[in-house]
Amino acid sequence: MNKFNHIIINRHQDIIKHIIILSSIFLIFLTLPEGGLFEYEFKKNTPWSYDDLFAEFNFPVSKSESEYQTDLAKQRKQLTPFYTYDSMAMIQDQKKYIDLFQEEFEYLLDNVKNKDKTGLKITRKKLIKDSSAIHIQGFKIISHLYNKGIIQLDDEHKDFKQSQYIKLQKGEYTEKLKLKRFRTLDKAELYIQNKLNEKDPHFRFILSKVFDELIEENVKYDHETTETFFDNNNNVLKYKGSIQKGQKLISKGDLVNPENFQTLDSYQKEYNLRKRGNQNSFLINLGFLLLIVLCLAIVIVYLYQAQPEIFKSNSKISFILFSIVIFTFIISIVKDIESIELYVVPLCILPILIRAFFDTRTALFTLISLLLLTGLIVPNSFEYVFLNTIAGIFAIYSIRKLHYRSQFFITSLIILLSYCIGYLGISLV
Repeated sequence: MNKFNHIIINRHQDIIKHIIILSSIFLIFLTLPEGGLFEYEFKKNTPWSYDDLFAEFNFPVSKSESEYQTDLAKQRKQLTPFYTYDSMAMIQDQKKYIDLFQEEFEYLLDNVKNKDKTGLKITRKKLIKDSSAIHIQGFKIISHLYNKGIIQLDDEHKDFKQSQYIKLQKGEYTEKLKLKRFRTLDKAELYIQNKLNEKDPHFRFILSKVFDELIEENVKYDHETTETFFDNNNNVLKYKGSIQKGQKLISKGDLVNPENFQTLDSYQKEYNLRKRGNQNSFLINLGFLLLIVLCLAIVIVYLYQAQPEIFKSNSKISFILFSIVIFTFIISIVKDIESIELYVVPLCILPILIRAFFDTRTALFTLISLLLLTGLIVPNSFEYVFLNTIAGIFAIYSIRKLHYRSQFFITSLIILLSYCIGYLGISLV
């Protein structure tokens, strides 16, 4: 036990270093695709460079994300939204109404002879006599408005026609009603104004001031219930067709257009799933682990032999390795987002950072290790690795004097130019 403790104390730096390396391997392993690698590489608007491809099995053709979202949006427009009736709003306003009415009535009673303040010509006796009628009239208006419903339309529904329906939830009951049954807040205020205009001036004097502080929407959009109902009941399929075994997917030299790209992409996903199911997953995972170890060994062995001062520092080696891990994670996420190009990820920042903190050769080996790892993840890996290698090397050697801000601008232009020229060259081949 003492010997074990002695080893831990004396070699704890080496143990931490091994933990850093193993953690990097494990984290990168999590980003790799399941089921192995597809043997064909393809890209939209490029010719199919392989022999004619035939389906080895039956498989469904999935919709693109944009197609699926478009179909969802179409069905969502046909959805009857759920709104919730707030029964407490009327009770709260009725209680508030009693206090406000009493306050305004007493004010008018105290100033009944002061025409300058009230603008009314009425006797105290007449006011007291009508107080009950005024009070009841206000209650009737409140009850009518809230029972009918004052609706707060969601922004998505403001262009709804009055003949369209909503589903109104009252407690445990749900009722399908036309929109014209309800009033908006503006229409409720107009209704109040019209009702008061039918009454004597002293009715209007009291109730108009009372209603200035009352009335709110009691029918509001229930987003959560609407979305839950839509998710549980939408019949939008993620597939738009199927391919039979032996059917030709694409011929050699054909252009990969958006339609057959989706077919090839679906075939690739099904191929990987079947490969994972038919082949020993242990062997696939072992193969990926060996590739990760080899890719990281490039930079680790270099640091051990050529940069021992960096290798001895756990903070420095963890900075380099975890930078590789972070960029690998970013690439693995972005590659699955159809609307974002992989080249948007500023991969050349990593060698620039390493060059700034360490030296040119360390930046170069780190770049190579990162690109080989991401090449296992991305589609069209040759193009991706080739273009980023060129751009990364130019980025490393274009930065000389980091204390000049203009240097970063020049480096950015060089990186952009190298991408453009490289992409143009590949497109012309």
